[in-house]
Amino acid sequence: MKVVGDEQSLNGFSLIEMLAVVALFALMTTLVLPNLSLFQARKLRDQAERIADQLEYARQRSVMTSRPHRLQIDLDEASYRLEWSSPSDPEEAPAGPLIEPPEIDDYGRTPISLAPPKRPESSFIPVPGRFGKPVVLDAELFFAGFETESGLAETGVVDISFDRDGTTDFASIVLASESGGALTLEVLPLTDTVRIHNEEL
Repeated sequence: MKVVGDEQSLNGFSLIEMLAVVALFALMTTLVLPNLSLFQARKLRDQAERIADQLEYARQRSVMTSRPHRLQIDLDEASYRLEWSSPSDPEEAPAGPLIEPPEIDDYGRTPISLAPPKRPESSFIPVPGRFGKPVVLDAELFFAGFETESGLAETGVVDISFDRDGTTDFASIVLASESGGALTLEVLPLTDTVRIHNEEL
């Protein structure tokens, strides 16, 4: 004996079952999406704090070693690394300013130059250890902009430099996420601090 009604009920879902599945998906969405958004925001904040730590480390190291340091940022590749100044020939380069012989004009007088003394030319190289290795941002994070007193840059390679005494100029880095969040890191020269705050894109 065939029971037709039972076969039909086995071949498809009832309206109540479909509503239950839709309700279950809606419940999962309301639970998962806020946590995903919080996870992205936490990842963005952690990366901003790591960059701020690198900047502070560069400032302290420039004072301790009496050599300029910089954080070089590649805006296109979304990466950064810490570098320091290395004399072209450390054995021969003097530690202090170079003293050049005075110039004498046609009348035998020595003009007084108001220009600062020249130091040996130097190039920047990665600092030893893990801090000198390039750090690439996570796939969903990127640098949205870099601003100094000379203007705004959105592409190319830029840097934040620290002199021998740890001084630097104002700079602002916008770190953003593909989910829409963004944080700004402001390098404040007067207080020797890095301030992190929310940014609206």
